[in-house]
Amino acid sequence: MISPKNYTNLLFMTQSHTYDFGIVGNCAFMASIDKRTNVVWMCWPSFDSSFVFGSLLDSKKGGEFTILPVETAFSSHQYYMDNTNILVTEIEDENGKYRVTDFAPRFPQYDRYFRPLMLIRKVEPLSGNPRVNVRCAPKGDYGTKNPERVLGSNHIKYLGIGDEMRLTTNIPLSYVIDDEEPFFLNETKYLVLTYGAPLEAALEKTADEFLRATQKYWQDWVKSTSIGSFHQKAVIRSALALKIHQFEDTGAIIAASTTSLPESPAVAVTGIIVFAGCGILSTPCRLLTILVTLKNRKGILTISPIFLQRKRIVFNPCTASRGNLSWRKRLLIWKDTSEMVL
Repeated sequence: MISPKNYTNLLFMTQSHTYDFGIVGNCAFMASIDKRTNVVWMCWPSFDSSFVFGSLLDSKKGGEFTILPVETAFSSHQYYMDNTNILVTEIEDENGKYRVTDFAPRFPQYDRYFRPLMLIRKVEPLSGNPRVNVRCAPKGDYGTKNPERVLGSNHIKYLGIGDEMRLTTNIPLSYVIDDEEPFFLNETKYLVLTYGAPLEAALEKTADEFLRATQKYWQDWVKSTSIGSFHQKAVIRSALALKIHQFEDTGAIIAASTTSLPESPAVAVTGIIVFAGCGILSTPCRLLTILVTLKNRKGILTISPIFLQRKRIVFNPCTASRGNLSWRKRLLIWKDTSEMVL
């Protein structure tokens, strides 16, 4: 058995995996986007739904959403806009350089937070004459279903994998349908992928307004927190990442946006997302020690009153034997900011 102390030591002793991507989200969904601009993991409409993009686990069956240069040799630089969950990927090859800005809209509107099932991708040329290929190929039912594609005037519908998915763009649709056909990126292009309610507004203007509002929201959110100067930049980035792991409908924190990929080779230690009948996403035990502290820090987390009244079952990775997923169930009841383990 692995004790809590030895569990921590084990993680330091083993070589950790690195997953080279950034995350965007709005407390309704999350997307993992790698340095090749590919959305390698995204589940819709809920955190526990099937992925619509899942090449992180299976590059052949997981679908793809990329904006790649024609040349196979290129450099990539990925970063976040300061104090936000807005991800920027800059791609450069021998033809030129361009930037892809990815975000999930989140900002206050009509006395509540606007957080639609919407992924916005803004593609801007920076130098030279970049030529790019755009490919959007979502999947359904964990990679077993290919949606039917129906073309509109400026959008593509993806049908048969749940509610309607729609890609609205100012890129000529022939370049998106025929993803082997590159085009010169000589002006800013937008791609807005939605689930359920589509975008029914001016594309360019709305996307830029959502971008500005989302950037302001996250930067104001950071200003509202009580984060000290000790390793401030790293703590802010961690707080931003943790915030979008929150399912705002209930206030619960999901265990892992990537369904608990292993932290280290040959170590059966992950955070497991499970249900407890009431549909509340659970939290791994290693996060429980910080949740109460974060709740008491102004602005970091808002725990819903509904969540405080629910009972949840959490699997405790600290009691797992190496190589054997024999988990011990713990029943957790939250009341105010205290935790009881029964």
